[in-house]
Amino acid sequence: MFGRMKSIAATAFATPAQRANSSAERLGLEVCDFSESAHMDLNVLNEGLARVQSGGFKALETYYTKEFASKRRLVSGRRAYAVLDDIPDKLINSEMAPRFAEGRLPEFRDMWEESGRNAFASAIYAQLLFNTGYAFRGTNWARNVSQEGWDKLASYTEEAHDVLLQSSQEADRCPLWHRVLHSIGLSDGSDTEQLEQRFQRARQFDPCDVDIYWTRAYHLLPRWHGSYEEIEAFAKDSVTRTQHELGTSIYARIYTSIRGSEHISETDANWQTMKKSFEDWAGLVNSQRPINMYASMASLFGDEKTLRSIVSNRMTEFHAECWQDNRQAAVAFETLLK
Repeated sequence: MFGRMKSIAATAFATPAQRANSSAERLGLEVCDFSESAHMDLNVLNEGLARVQSGGFKALETYYTKEFASKRRLVSGRRAYAVLDDIPDKLINSEMAPRFAEGRLPEFRDMWEESGRNAFASAIYAQLLFNTGYAFRGTNWARNVSQEGWDKLASYTEEAHDVLLQSSQEADRCPLWHRVLHSIGLSDGSDTEQLEQRFQRARQFDPCDVDIYWTRAYHLLPRWHGSYEEIEAFAKDSVTRTQHELGTSIYARIYTSIRGSEHISETDANWQTMKKSFEDWAGLVNSQRPINMYASMASLFGDEKTLRSIVSNRMTEFHAECWQDNRQAAVAFETLLK
């Protein structure tokens, strides 16, 4: 009796991560802190950061150009070159103290100058300027952002836009330039038609790059004047455009990318279509990543039968980063253990 009460108490005071890991182990799953696919992405990112450190934006551009030409796809499903889009976020991001972020800009401005302010270097520098603005804005709800935060974001976004425009004549040869212009669109005053045009121009360089679809799906959220109907239409259209290489997997990838922002089961997503999409995704890679995401989505849709089947017959490892969060994983696993 005492042992049972002790176990209940331990569960009650455990963190979501501890609960998720404990339940996963009881289900016979290996708890993996960092998946193989995440390691591969990180290796590419670290190589990119090393290039910046040793040779500035010029060295990074050489690496990016090589990876873009190869269109190499990693186990995570991302193109290797698309992982390099994350470089600016590792140099300056919204989690940094704003004055510290601002203080780093002169170093990167020098790299931009040394690169002759070409389209690639301008894209990197523009994203760094935008990120600096977001460091001042912070990640708070809009109502809690200071006036200085809004002013700094507006100022740095305007400067980022100007930096991009200075190299616009070279933009047709630089996919990253269009990707950055697309990514900052929600903050530079672009209307819905302009956002769509930017997406189309960015996508034309590589229609089967999954990252560009994630960005567009985020832009279509209701909070940004989009709608669930538009997201569903976009997901279906994206399947048509990428099916020759990705099967129907882009449908599940799109909805997985926005599940942290919306209650997916309340969107216009079709669960049967998504199940087929996850099957295609799992068939494309030898990885537990899509299997974990499939289980996560089954839980979000309340499909306990499918969740139980996936965990019992297909999951061998638990990857927390593939779930919406640890709490969701804990609740799903604990349901199966009852």
